[in-house]
Amino acid sequence: MKKLLVILFLLPSILSAQVVLTYEGQRYVDTICENVNGLSIPRTEQTIFTFKNNYVQACNTGGYILQAGHEAPNTTLDHKLDGELIVGNKFVWAGDQNANTITHGIFTGYQNNVRIMYNYLDYVPMGIVRKSNGWTDSTGVVAYNIIRNPPAVGIVVKGMNGVRIYNNTLFSEDSLYVGPGIGTWRGLIDVYENDNPVGSAKGAKIKNNIFYTKRKLTNINVMNESCLEGFESDYNIFWCEEGEPMFMIGGNRLTFTQWKARGYDLHSMVMNPHFKDFVNFVPEFRIQWGTPTEFDMGIAMSDYWAVGFDPVLVKQDGYWQQGARIYEGDLVIFYRGGRLLEGDSTNIPLKTGKVVIKQGEIEIQQ
Repeated sequence: MKKLLVILFLLPSILSAQVVLTYEGQRYVDTICENVNGLSIPRTEQTIFTFKNNYVQACNTGGYILQAGHEAPNTTLDHKLDGELIVGNKFVWAGDQNANTITHGIFTGYQNNVRIMYNYLDYVPMGIVRKSNGWTDSTGVVAYNIIRNPPAVGIVVKGMNGVRIYNNTLFSEDSLYVGPGIGTWRGLIDVYENDNPVGSAKGAKIKNNIFYTKRKLTNINVMNESCLEGFESDYNIFWCEEGEPMFMIGGNRLTFTQWKARGYDLHSMVMNPHFKDFVNFVPEFRIQWGTPTEFDMGIAMSDYWAVGFDPVLVKQDGYWQQGARIYEGDLVIFYRGGRLLEGDSTNIPLKTGKVVIKQGEIEIQQ
């Protein structure tokens, strides 16, 4: 009984020690291009941190846009923002497009179980960065984000184990062959060890994403062979306008065929999602060859990012859709002259018309 009384007595003081910090519905426009710290979130106290429905524009040629973590282990700062939630924001980098920069967009170093969801990143040099020296992330996720034209790299996993990357749309219209500072000169997703201090990046899971490149750049770059322990990549959609999608393992470039021969993306497809434009990234039809995850709410096709408004979300129903945007309704597959125009490889004899798939039942309309 005495032990119970002590616990009850201490509980209010434990709860009061946790700070609640929310940035919501604000516009942050930084025109000082030398400001490398960007929005720096305090990390000296245990904090429940939410960054929600904001607009952030910066032009800094280094450092951070949103600094919600730090670069190296620090017992004073580590874990202070564990569980932070970064959702529904739009990040725009308006810096010198000819500068060779790795400005970090959403940076959450040495914080665990972070959820980064429903954000739009436009020309942010190093879009989303998860970093530690070998920590394991168990409940966090990078999901349903749109990453458009990252000059350096879209998503970085550096020295963090178990990072889940689900249902994002990643697009680049430039190529690493153009040269640093002009196009995406790393991968759309990079996974690698932290070399100082040393930390592994095992068990990354990359699923249900759409990768669209205008030219032959690297979609997924696993820099260290050791990162392949527990690594999973599957049920993604890849499309490159110049030919076969490209990948890298340990510095060696691989075609999609070679990548699959290593055991990855065996259920993924090379398929044009036919985005209606390269701003909103709404596909012309449902793309639903994914695999279910616990994160079943995606961005509605009609949604756009507005300061102070929650994103409009749609629940995954039936077949699991890929990419950040989710359709409501039925899958429609068009045929012409007996040839499948869009959809899966189902061989349905049909001269001209469409096939509507409703919860697994096929209805032919001619």
